[in-house]
Amino acid sequence: MKSIQEFFRRLEREVRTPREVLPIDAFLPSPETLPTEFPDSTPSPRPPPARARGSGAEADGERRERRKQRRSRKARSAGAAAEPPRKLEEEVQEFLNRDRPAGSRSEEISEFIDNVDLTGDTQEE
Repeated sequence: MKSIQEFFRRLEREVRTPREVLPIDAFLPSPETLPTEFPDSTPSPRPPPARARGSGAEADGERRERRKQRRSRKARSAGAAAEPPRKLEEEVQEFLNRDRPAGSRSEEISEFIDNVDLTGDTQEE
């Protein structure tokens, strides 16, 4: 054990955590939410040594290089994927013609539609 403080912390945790769960435990607060007399030690406020992290200039240079690579990839993919914008009329025509069989002309369809009697009246002479 590291210290007497660690011993008391473990003892408190074991005492507060029951081995068997009882029905009354559902109404009690969890052991983690209760205040403790032996809090965990806080991490040291000192930063890790510079040599363990690497020098600042090297890390900055690597970050800049990665940013440049990402920007160049984005520029290449954006340039290749960009297609000229279509007009709204073109999109509407494409939508209207989606079910039309290949080779049919709009004149043939308009002739057919003009000859259809939508009223349902039969013309007898």
